Amino acid sequence: MESSRADFSTILNRILDTAADNLRIAKILVQMGLDPNNITYDALFNRLLEIVLANITLANMFALVGAIFFVATLLMQTMVPLRVANMAGCTFFACICCCCRSMPFASVKCSLS
Repeated sequence: MESSRADFSTILNRILDTAADNLRIAKILVQMGLDPNNITYDALFNRLLEIVLANITLANMFALVGAIFFVATLLMQTMVPLRVANMAGCTFFACICCCCRSMPFASVKCSLS
C-alpha cells in the first residue's frame, strides 16, 4: 500500500477551497473585489499588493523605519549602539507626529530622545 504524499501545492489548494466555502471569508473576498468561487493565490496576492501600495504614505514609511530601529534596540548587546538606535527610532517616530500634525506627541518624543 502506497503512502499518499501531500505536497505543498495540494495543501494550499485545499486551504483555498475551504476558505472559499466559508461565508465570512467569502464576504471579505467580495469586499476586496475578488470572486470567491474562482480564487487563486496569484490573484489574492496581487490584490493585496495593490491595496498595500495604494495606502503607503510618508508617515507609514517613517513608522516602518522607526519600528526597525526599535527592534534593533532590542537586539543590541552594548549600551552605546542601543542609545544611537533608540535616538534614531525616536527621531522617526517624531517625524510621524509631524506628518500627522500631532505636535504635543511630537514634543514628548523629541524630549525623550
